[in-house]
Amino acid sequence: MIFSIVLALIAATGIILQFVYGEAKEGTLKKRFGLLATSISVAVLIITNINQTFDSQSLQEKIAKLDSSNSKLTKQLDICNGSISVVDQKQDSLRRNYDSLLRSYNLSRLMLDDANSRIQSLLRTTQEGFRKNEVAINEIEKVKIKDARIITEKDQKRLIKELSIGKGTIIEFGTVNTSDEAIMFSGQLRKIFESAGWETNDERWLAPKSNTIGILMFLNSSKEPEHALIVYDAIKSLGYEFKAIDKPDFEDGRIKIVIGFRE
Repeated sequence: MIFSIVLALIAATGIILQFVYGEAKEGTLKKRFGLLATSISVAVLIITNINQTFDSQSLQEKIAKLDSSNSKLTKQLDICNGSISVVDQKQDSLRRNYDSLLRSYNLSRLMLDDANSRIQSLLRTTQEGFRKNEVAINEIEKVKIKDARIITEKDQKRLIKELSIGKGTIIEFGTVNTSDEAIMFSGQLRKIFESAGWETNDERWLAPKSNTIGILMFLNSSKEPEHALIVYDAIKSLGYEFKAIDKPDFEDGRIKIVIGFRE
């Protein structure tokens, strides 16, 4: 737009100068006046267009529109800031709730651990009480049964150590069910083997009329079970009547201890 104005002014200036300083030839003056009038008209149109384009009222309207747009953007920005503030508040609330729940969980965990510790302590105390009661009952039974076969605590510890080499081995027990003394002694032996890690079967009772005497060990000598010698030496060391009996019909690895009447 400015470039067009400059060109028009240059053209008009050129015509005026030519009119003033040029030679006044015939017909030329009239043409020059025509050109000058045309240039002035063009300049007037351009200036009018500029005035219309940069009319103050038009500018004010545009400014008003910009102000309106700016006001809308400001409101939207305020709404966004408000939303961000709400989100921040909710986040803070969630963080406080989480911290509260975490404290409650930790407290509950401590209480649970304390309760478990108390339960374990009570369980150990109860088990110890049962053990002491069992020992006391056994002692009473020993006193009641005259000449009962008794395995001392020292011998029990020794046998458990010696037999532990056969840990996991299966051994069977049989006892005459008409002798309280034999039943008590069998229980002592079974407990020693179990403490050494052996697996014992459910108690098998011998026939009521059985007259088995002492301690018997049944096994297939042609297929001597592993650890059979250890069992033999351990029971033999107690000093009671004891003997091993060959059972050819026994399968591999089978060992059976039978507790009979005291000799």
